Amino acid sequence: MESTHPSPRYLQVHLALTSPSLSRRPGPSARVVTTRSGSSITDASCSGSSPINADQPFLNIDTDIFLLIVTYLDIRDVVALRQTCRDLSQRCLDHSVWSSVAMTNVISKKLPWVSYAWPLSEVPAATLERLCVRAVQMETKWDAERLRQDFKLSRCIQRPWNSITWMAMLRSRWLIVQLDKGRLELWDIESPFTSSPVSYFDGLDAMVDGHKFSQTSYESWTMVLSTRAHKTYHIRIELPKMGVPATQAPQFDLLKTVAGCSGLLDLDRDLALFSQSTSDDGAIAQCQLSAATTILRSEREEPKLDYAVCAKVATHMHVVVIVRRTAIEFYSLDAINRALKSSGQLANGLNEVLPTQSIPFPEDEHVLRATFLSRPPHCEDLSYHGTDAIYLGMDRDKSSSRTIRVAYPDTSDGAESCGFALSQPFSMPDNISCIGDDRTVLCAWGEMGRRIVHVEDFLELHITGLSIPTRFGTERFVVEAHPREVFSWKIPDSSRDVARYLAFDEVTGVCAFAMGSGRIWIADPFCTGAGLKDQDVPLKRIEF
Repeated sequence: MESTHPSPRYLQVHLALTSPSLSRRPGPSARVVTTRSGSSITDASCSGSSPINADQPFLNIDTDIFLLIVTYLDIRDVVALRQTCRDLSQRCLDHSVWSSVAMTNVISKKLPWVSYAWPLSEVPAATLERLCVRAVQMETKWDAERLRQDFKLSRCIQRPWNSITWMAMLRSRWLIVQLDKGRLELWDIESPFTSSPVSYFDGLDAMVDGHKFSQTSYESWTMVLSTRAHKTYHIRIELPKMGVPATQAPQFDLLKTVAGCSGLLDLDRDLALFSQSTSDDGAIAQCQLSAATTILRSEREEPKLDYAVCAKVATHMHVVVIVRRTAIEFYSLDAINRALKSSGQLANGLNEVLPTQSIPFPEDEHVLRATFLSRPPHCEDLSYHGTDAIYLGMDRDKSSSRTIRVAYPDTSDGAESCGFALSQPFSMPDNISCIGDDRTVLCAWGEMGRRIVHVEDFLELHITGLSIPTRFGTERFVVEAHPREVFSWKIPDSSRDVARYLAFDEVTGVCAFAMGSGRIWIADPFCTGAGLKDQDVPLKRIEF
């Protein structure tokens, strides 16, 4: 709700804009652009874009002074200023404007921000503008505690029947799809009317069962893909960011392949973690230079414990974290590196490393899916706030609930300890359907755990977006999921189709959903609030 009184920011900017010292011809005939804390501004009627205009003195302000004024505006005001005329639209595209806006209005407020858009000095102004606008839209409509709203799907990509064998989203813009256990297709989500991929790669020989994306330079990314043929592919590709036109079709470049493992869980430099190898299952560490492997054996000899749900190489903590079905285990990174160096001296080329600590979950709690999160804002009531805490988003089969757990160094004895403690779960139980079964088919956590998308099957398939409340602690950590459902998309003809893959970008809210019929549905909660397409003309109205 807008305030009925002018804000201090409004008064400060208004005084700066109407000051005679900033105008070449001050007087009652001078038109002034004013802003207010809302989604609209007073029209300045600036139809021209001449750098010197006596009738419109605001356009004659020195660039440094103009940029200083703009730093006091929020995202809505800057966008509204861009919508006024061509001259202001161009001046507001200065990189310093959007880097300041991003830091003040998004990052400092702990709103989700993509890791690839950092540092801000290396991100184009057009990309910062897209991300900032979407951040405000997501905060206003997704994070708000509102009733569930039904939306129409924004796009459908049709591929051959039963051909999609893997899918992932990259850089909030690019969709990578594998067809028939071989070809990789690259689709540009920003081009809604294209009927064919912008590029493809035919070098894979089996179904992808694990992936890791890492940024190597300004526009260069390395995709590490593991396949069920126990091969790992390192592929480089150049991808423009959001809002930056692609001058040429991106090309895939195969760097190397490493044999021996499948089910990629995580990768840090040359150390990769897998769930399978040619000779063992569970958790496998492999050096991507020498192809040496070592088994990360569980200290419990139960078959269900050998299954690794997810894993993470925490280099800054010198540990490897393995989340299994019934426990979370910690391994020494130094011990793993020593085992990899000595594995070539063994007859079978294998070695084993035992965990330094294993924390079991409650007996009736089994983890179905888990995701490592960057520090979410939900856990501010914890007694420990160090950078070496590990945040996990987990889907459990107990009461069909989703939880956030935090593993942090155990300093209860008052001294430094090499062990970890596990917090109480921050739970979001689902509503059980009338038949008493979990209706969740697929689930995707956001990187910060602020937003979740899951596919539920109850008579028909729906994609549902959930907003997780912030700043709730251990004293009241149970939150019902149903009131947090803010977006919903119905899948057409889902009674005759089957769900396959789900990709979700937390910052933009865009998700892609692949079906057995070969259809890929794109769901964008703000597809009708047209984005910033033409940077040379005044923009159309953007809904916040």
